Parts: sequence; structure tokens; C-alpha cells
Amino acid sequence: RQMAFNLLAQVGKPDAQGHVSLEKRLVSELRELLSAPLLKISVTCIQAPVFFGDSYSVSLQTAGEVDLAAVSATLETAAGIELVEAGDYPTAVGDAVGQDVVYVGRVRSGVDDPCELNLWLTADNVRKGAAL
Repeated sequence: RQMAFNLLAQVGKPDAQGHVSLEKRLVSELRELLSAPLLKISVTCIQAPVFFGDSYSVSLQTAGEVDLAAVSATLETAAGIELVEAGDYPTAVGDAVGQDVVYVGRVRSGVDDPCELNLWLTADNVRKGAAL
């Protein structure tokens, strides 16, 4: 398959259920990082032929309606997080490369679901990739 100027829908060989090892590892690491071993997480990894950085589109389902002001306030004070102001978004090359923080932008609730939280994250894969 062509790599340049293309997105690949999976990273590695899938198992019998269609999941690749990176996706399963991310689920496990996120549960450990969040101290939530029963947390339901769905991960789809794609490969994009870029020179620098990792980017993540994250969608979380919450028990109650998302309070975007509270989420933003929490992210603004979180160590290792740089919140990008509303209306803008971070990019790996323009923001994250050479930095030790994880950039978070496009903080929003779901289009039709007030209990859904969506975020865009980007980080320098050399400095933070293993931590995400």
C-alpha cells in the first residue's frame, strides 16, 4: 500500500476480533494511568505518514452532562497539559515538537449527546509518546 500522502486504517496485524496490539496496549495503559481497571475504552489507531508527533482524537462518555467550563478549568491547571484556547487547535509540528507537554484543544461536548466529551490531543512522540 502507498504510505506517502495516505492514512492507513490499522497499525499492525489484527487479532481474531480485529484489534491490533497497539490498540489493546493503549486500553490497558489508559486504565492503569487513570486507576480505572473497569473503564470502558474504545481505541482505533491509524497510521499517518508524518515526520513528527502523535495526535489523538478522544471521545469520552460521562455519567452526567459535561460541564465544559469545569473540564477546561481542570485542564488549565493540570501538570503537563497545555490547553489551547477555544476556537483554535494544536498541531504536532506547529506546537508539540520539542515540547514536554501534551497539548489539548477542541474541547467540546457531543453534537447530540451532552454526556459526551471530545478532545484533540497532540504531543511530541519522542518526549511524550510512551506516556500517552
